[in-house]
Amino acid sequence: MTRSMHPGMLLGGRYRLDDLLSDIDGARFWRATDTLLARSVAVHAIASDDPRAETLLSAARSAAALNEPHLLRILDCDLTDSLAWVVNEWGTGVSLDVMVAADVLPPERAVWFVGEVAEAITAVHARGLAHGRLCPENVLLTHTGAVKLIGFAVDAALHRPREAESGNYPGADPMQRDVRDLGGLLYCALVGAWAGASASDVRPAPRNGRDPMRARQVRAGIPRELDSLCDRVLSTHRTHDRIGSAHEFASLLGAYAGTEVLGAPIQLAEPEDTQPIPQLPPWPSEPDPVPASPSVVHEPRPVTPPPITPPPVTPPPSTPPPITQSPIEDPEATQGVGSERFDDDPVPERPVFAPHGARRTPKPGVPLTPAPVIEREEEVSRPPAPLHEPDDSGWPFAEAPVAPTHPDRPWLRWPLIVGLVVALLIGALTWGAATHRLPGQEPVTPQTTPAQPVVPQRVPIVAAQDFDPEATPPEENPDQVGKAIDGDPNTGWTTLTYKRRPDLGGLKSGVGLILDLGEIHRVSRVEVSFATAPTNLTLYAVPTDGDLPTSLTGLTKVASATDAATQLSLRLKRPIRTRYLVVWLTSLPPAPGGFRGEITDVAVWS
Repeated sequence: MTRSMHPGMLLGGRYRLDDLLSDIDGARFWRATDTLLARSVAVHAIASDDPRAETLLSAARSAAALNEPHLLRILDCDLTDSLAWVVNEWGTGVSLDVMVAADVLPPERAVWFVGEVAEAITAVHARGLAHGRLCPENVLLTHTGAVKLIGFAVDAALHRPREAESGNYPGADPMQRDVRDLGGLLYCALVGAWAGASASDVRPAPRNGRDPMRARQVRAGIPRELDSLCDRVLSTHRTHDRIGSAHEFASLLGAYAGTEVLGAPIQLAEPEDTQPIPQLPPWPSEPDPVPASPSVVHEPRPVTPPPITPPPVTPPPSTPPPITQSPIEDPEATQGVGSERFDDDPVPERPVFAPHGARRTPKPGVPLTPAPVIEREEEVSRPPAPLHEPDDSGWPFAEAPVAPTHPDRPWLRWPLIVGLVVALLIGALTWGAATHRLPGQEPVTPQTTPAQPVVPQRVPIVAAQDFDPEATPPEENPDQVGKAIDGDPNTGWTTLTYKRRPDLGGLKSGVGLILDLGEIHRVSRVEVSFATAPTNLTLYAVPTDGDLPTSLTGLTKVASATDAATQLSLRLKRPIRTRYLVVWLTSLPPAPGGFRGEITDVAVWS
């Protein structure tokens, strides 16, 4: 019986049970260790006499035969005298329910995320298999930016999803349930509520009768095409254009994204009356010796220069060198970093952006601002200046203009000469006063001291204290605080473990540490290291006349970060002066049994 299972128990003489993560209706989910390969694995186990035992093992064998990169692999399964168990690949990352608990996804990111799931489901449906329980908890975004599906077929065998409320919807068909759950995932990513067929801990979507309210009715700013797509899957009243397959759903998402996914995309909405995008002519394989601009030609302006006396020049050679114009810049090369284009690719109307860190992303830390593009004068459209002729533009080399001479008006020179003599006399008197001294007087030497740049230096943290003002008692692992400032990355201060939600279970707004710098210092940057990710945090500073804080009242917010990776550098917009800093955690990363944060090191820089 499953009651005999305990931490440290070996399954199959190989898999050691470590942490019990859930126990629902006799189905237990464990984090375990493969002692042979020294890696973490996931274990599903039920009693061998449970009616679901054979279904569980059959689902595991079917899923193990799939070679789909979006699925967490089945590694092992067995039926013993007391247990039926399945071993899965261990996945690390953030599930969709955790993401929407913090905030909904932007439309482009939601389309990318759910599109990855739809492609995976399309592939497995082609094999005659179904996931059966595509709830937000079973869709994972790893720290490398990959989308993984948890519990393929196995989770459905253990936890029977709730039946759809509509009689028109065939809730018993696992493939149709997957399609409805795909619409529910898109709805959840955009709205933050669940409207799929499978059971989920995400708050249910508000309903309008038997159907969920449309996404645009719940949250403003959702594109109409995505609102219509969700409604075509979730509504029981739309029978004429209902989406009936994962392939069709994935194709519609690809049409919205401007890319072809899984074949030719299906039209999502009526096309607008738009002008076609003009195509550039093909680039010549071998350019002419003197390329010319195909679109813009500037005729040189006739210029009548004043009469001048040209300076003596060296006679040119008998054959002047050929004049070559600068080659024309590739117009595609001026688009900036990250805008790679191909001649045969259409410009997508709505590009889809992959997530921060997959790319991205970093992992979320401080966003990088690309260097601004410096606008230059149009060099390629300017005709080359003729040799030995004046150029009134000063391009490409701005030489000092030559003052015209007027032989018939020599009196114009006298004011210039007089002004020059006066300037020389004033300069001589000033220099003499600065360099000559009276008897007993020290020489006065003008000095200019260039401004020295401020070199950031690490500010020592004298002391630290846990900060939990909304709890009773107001403390959280105070005995571990010193480990966050001891410089050892292997030790740290941990929060308590909070159930169900990353925002500290919805019990409080945050928890954190108070950093005491001993005296008022200049602060320009704070670096924080975490044991796991992602973490949301806010950095507060106490005013120079403030004391050790007991609440957030009166504190100044100086920086913040969302979905921070394990290494975070918070650069302040402008340096501040303070003695006390507060590192305030507002969302914690997943941990066994819930969500828990751990700060392993903090560094403050002037």
